[in-house]
Amino acid sequence: EQNYIKDAGVVALARALETNETLQFLNLGTNKVGSEGARAVAAMLKVNETLKNISLRGNEITSDEAVILAEALEENPSLQKLDLDFNDIGNNPAILKISNILKKKSGFQYHVGYS
Repeated sequence: EQNYIKDAGVVALARALETNETLQFLNLGTNKVGSEGARAVAAMLKVNETLKNISLRGNEITSDEAVILAEALEENPSLQKLDLDFNDIGNNPAILKISNILKKKSGFQYHVGYS
């Protein structure tokens, strides 16, 4: 948290985590993650089957990227928690779309408040 690795760092990390078989919790909170980084995490989530919890709180993720992340989770069997608090998502129809997608995942926990 608060390493400010930004999009470039998250893109590299996400690529490495595509083949991850060990790491279960990833905290990318307050790292100035924006569109490129969020999209890389979404791509990684489509193939990673080990991560259980990701925190992306306190970044620069917008509603468009939040929807892309939620859609990626439809293909991910292992993730159980996603924290998107304190981003630039706002209070708009994207939150309803995210909620509808994530409600389908049994026992899934997500946070999309205080944006």
